[in-house]
Amino acid sequence: MNNSKWLHLNKKPSQYQGLQGDIQPALSFSSEKKTRTYPVIPEKNLPGPAGKIPSPILFQIQKQKEKKQTRNKQSTFITLLLILSLFFSGTALLYQWGKHSYTYVSANALDGQDQLKKAQAALQKRDFNQAVTSFVQAEDSFRKAKTTLEPAKNLPINNPASSGYYLLDAGEHIASAGEKTCIGMGPVLDLVLSKEDDQGLTLTTGKFLKEIMVAFSTAETPLTQAVNDLEIADQNLKKVSLDSLDADQKKKVAELQDKLPALKEILYLGSELSQFLPQLLGNTSEQKYMIAFQNNWELRPAGGFMSGFSMMVVKDAQKKEMYTKNVYDIDGQLNDHIDPPKPLAVSWPGYSWRMRDANWDPDYPSSAAMIEWFYNRAVNESFDGIIAVDPTFMQYILSLTGPVTVSYNGQNITVNTDNLVAITEEQQRNTPQGTDPRKFLINLSSIVVEKILAIPKENWPTLLALITTSLQEKHIQINLRNPQAQALIERYNWAGKIEPTDDQTDFLMIIDGNTNGSKSCQLVKQEINVQTTIDTDGKVQNKVNIIYQHTGTNVWPSSQVDYYTRTYVPKGSKLIAATGNKLTLTEVAEAHGKTVFGDYLKMFPGETVNLTYTYELPFKLSANDLSSYKLYVQKQAGTNDRTLRFTLQLPPSIKPVSSPQKIDITSQNEVWFITKLNTDQSLDLLLRKQS
Repeated sequence: MNNSKWLHLNKKPSQYQGLQGDIQPALSFSSEKKTRTYPVIPEKNLPGPAGKIPSPILFQIQKQKEKKQTRNKQSTFITLLLILSLFFSGTALLYQWGKHSYTYVSANALDGQDQLKKAQAALQKRDFNQAVTSFVQAEDSFRKAKTTLEPAKNLPINNPASSGYYLLDAGEHIASAGEKTCIGMGPVLDLVLSKEDDQGLTLTTGKFLKEIMVAFSTAETPLTQAVNDLEIADQNLKKVSLDSLDADQKKKVAELQDKLPALKEILYLGSELSQFLPQLLGNTSEQKYMIAFQNNWELRPAGGFMSGFSMMVVKDAQKKEMYTKNVYDIDGQLNDHIDPPKPLAVSWPGYSWRMRDANWDPDYPSSAAMIEWFYNRAVNESFDGIIAVDPTFMQYILSLTGPVTVSYNGQNITVNTDNLVAITEEQQRNTPQGTDPRKFLINLSSIVVEKILAIPKENWPTLLALITTSLQEKHIQINLRNPQAQALIERYNWAGKIEPTDDQTDFLMIIDGNTNGSKSCQLVKQEINVQTTIDTDGKVQNKVNIIYQHTGTNVWPSSQVDYYTRTYVPKGSKLIAATGNKLTLTEVAEAHGKTVFGDYLKMFPGETVNLTYTYELPFKLSANDLSSYKLYVQKQAGTNDRTLRFTLQLPPSIKPVSSPQKIDITSQNEVWFITKLNTDQSLDLLLRKQS
């Protein structure tokens, strides 16, 4: 294992703190990426974190709840291939090229279509060699037909023959992509979907996972070629004139154009994973990972109080060693005083910062760097990555594995999805004097990790869907030393990173950090009301009202909850007013490229607390006839079911034109939506000035 430090700090951690306690790490492995926007729609229909690449939930496996359905479901890729058929026919081509040319083109195009159908049949039988042969023959047939029509590519764009040429060229490259995908993924799928008896097969059975990784490591080149082929096909489809097609043909082309980007993302993800996943699983050297258990019932900025962790060492895709520790075991080895972030210093005078509170920065890569810093300082060891999980993720896993038994204080305690929270509370409440009350959750977390590794093969698709959902909802956050792997994690919004936005995008993130050790944060319901007003000159003003309702009682663990709350908005925003029924002196600072408003809040069971910020954005909308309003709302890790209500008020001179999101327009001057903030959300609204 590489013993080089993951990061190197030449200063004390406190010297990297902003006013709100954000830590700026000395070394960052982040990679700049493009921001994409996706619809703001009801939570149950969400495709993935808005504003990011939607996780494919790989091959729609979240819908495949039974093994039989998984094996019989038609491949998304083959479905796309079969959409490509003979989009042009009869008289149009006959007019352009004469009967002989039309017959030749038609015969080859139809043969290409037939070969795609044969490829589909072969894939359904998992005969990847035959599928490759059929894809190659389809590619050859489309190429021959395209060659005959090559002069047509220079004809006017609305000419049927020109559209025919580009459709055939798209068909050729789609067939080529099919061939390359089979070459790259065939050996992997042969192992995963083997017809042999797989009873009892798990991720830790023999060398099964290692065999998959060896096969997967050869997939990079063909999958990269497949992505390039689909990119060319996509470009060709954009050159097709829909006006030259009949209604049925238009529908097929539109469907293909709609699905190709998602398919490219799946293949891109596969290509990227094939480059570094074998290394991450220890193909070349041992890899050591910390699995941090964050209790979101004691909410912290990066997800929850870090009560303990497991260390897992992997080699050749096998678990070599795994052990669990209480975070206080590490903190007990730290003797020097380290100044904590300001909110912790205010709440706990004289407190010396320790690893248990290292995740105070809502930007998880920064918090992960501090966790590693404290760990290395205490035990002089480093690791290759950190994976943070919380009880919500464990509930998801228990829904798949069924109940588990935890040995604690001389008892065998059964825990399932429904009673996990109640049992955890009970054990913490009834812990004998002299026993660490966090030990139960640590033991439970360790058992859940072992259960994941023991999940049988037929449940892997469901497991992958649950993990993907947890990543999207930030109940899992990942930070890796490998910079290429970390860049991909951040690209898919799985790192818990505070998202960078351009200087014309509105941004909002509400972060609550518990400062009194209360275990009842999940009993505090939050509603975020955003009212945005755009003036005639394009000036934008926001009014953000945050309502906290403590739904608990005075029975433990329900108790007073103290928060240091931070509201992140676009950098340079000007605070106009801060009001509330329990408002302190609002602090204003900058962190992670944002302006931050900070306040201390105290709330008791049954109490409702209001906090409202009114501020002006640092930019104006474009003065052009057409402009757009863009908003990105980021979710805090570890939170559940926060309500987001958004209203946009427009002046009479500006009207909404269109938006890819599902929104409501109650009048020509008001736009609004309501959703659960279980994933990041975005809005991109096109506006037009009226003359």
